[in-house]
Amino acid sequence: MSLFGESSATAGSFRPMQRQQYLFDPLVELNPDHILSIVGPALPRLRGLVRDHFNKLQGYRQREEDFAMMNEGQSAWWMATQLENHSRANFHGEPMLEFRRAKQQNFIVVCEEAVVVYKKLRLKTNRDGHTELVTSNYKTRQNMDWWAQQEIDGVPQLPRVILGYEFRHELTEMRCYLGLPRGSNATLQWHREIDSPQGFEDGFTDDHIFEEQPTEEFGFEIEELDEQESERTG
Repeated sequence: MSLFGESSATAGSFRPMQRQQYLFDPLVELNPDHILSIVGPALPRLRGLVRDHFNKLQGYRQREEDFAMMNEGQSAWWMATQLENHSRANFHGEPMLEFRRAKQQNFIVVCEEAVVVYKKLRLKTNRDGHTELVTSNYKTRQNMDWWAQQEIDGVPQLPRVILGYEFRHELTEMRCYLGLPRGSNATLQWHREIDSPQGFEDGFTDDHIFEEQPTEEFGFEIEELDEQESERTG
């Protein structure tokens, strides 16, 4: 059963289960201004955790040869591990930030009104020569359901967004963004840089809608969308 109805089978007839509808009105609950108004009180701590560990990484790379030899993918794995461990240790016992894990996906419930996932971003150049920020996703059913805002066991029925971080200039700089991935691929429906209150970039596409995911595409095949293997879920 979905939130918006159920399929049924009776004697002599069969009606296949319908694809579940979105949990939200995507133009309202998932609007960037609405999301920012929800997570705004928690952004300094969410962003601060990323910034603190990036600064630690910079220090290690300057002092220790093993860290200096790490490439971007290896550095991203180190960052992801630190963010998981410190989120688990620090974000609990309060309504503003609560670390949870379900279906092998780590996430943070923010202000009891949104779900945030830490995610590494990278710039990708399209065939037309334009660059855009993309996530490091694998095209699995769970990823597609997660970012298409479908109902998932163990996950609160709240809007899901990312707090993304982008390594720049050969790991010497980093930028942080709040963003919303599409349901079927690594591109972003919208994103905003959150390192400063200026220079926000919506990135809203013209269609302003989510893509339905045809059920016949689901199966056991995993399509790798990023050459980095640092993140396999979310």
